[in-house]
Amino acid sequence: MTLEAVRSALTEVISVLIVDDHGLVRDGLRALLLHEGIEVVGEAGSATDALRLAADLAPDVVVLDIRLPDRDGVSIIGELRVVAPASRVLLCSGSPDGSTLFEVARSDSDGFVAKEAPNDEIVSAIRSVAAGSTVVGPRSAGLMYRGLQGHAPEVERMERLSGREREVLGLLGRGMTNREIGRELSISEKTARNHVSRILRKLSLRHRTEAAVFALPMERHLVGSTSADPIRG
Repeated sequence: MTLEAVRSALTEVISVLIVDDHGLVRDGLRALLLHEGIEVVGEAGSATDALRLAADLAPDVVVLDIRLPDRDGVSIIGELRVVAPASRVLLCSGSPDGSTLFEVARSDSDGFVAKEAPNDEIVSAIRSVAAGSTVVGPRSAGLMYRGLQGHAPEVERMERLSGREREVLGLLGRGMTNREIGRELSISEKTARNHVSRILRKLSLRHRTEAAVFALPMERHLVGSTSADPIRG
């Protein structure tokens, strides 16, 4: 995320819809966000209520639990995009298993944060997602990586990429947008976008969020990658 985006996210009031079937979790998250100056405009305990409230309230960010009583949280992301197209979706979960994390990685969400992550990581994830980035916080990334180990892509897939494409993938893993990648590599934003499209096609990935997660266990095979930072992009 650029410095300008960070400043904008810090100065503008962010509206959030909390979706979790546990009242204590909603209460705790609401108290945390209100303390941080983030506005909680609504709360839902089910997927049905989440879709209704998202359509009515159009929040900046929907903090969406993966497990809901009536439907899986991941499964409603597409519908959220329809009823609230301007809303960003941050998935949130306790200790999901590897299979669930694999679905999270392949979902069309804008990020993932673990419920047990530190408060500052949760708040930072919401602010970053609201500013347009895709985020997996440090502790959440570790949880996701361990859960995905059984599904980790083979190194041979990396051989499909050119040296430049590996550079771009590494920068995706560091959280850079197409514009930032262009600046880093001294290429145009359009060229960076074309590289990203080719990477997705060659690796059979659907979107840049999935590419960023793919980059997690591939760090040593990427040119110039330093994935210690949160994934944003």
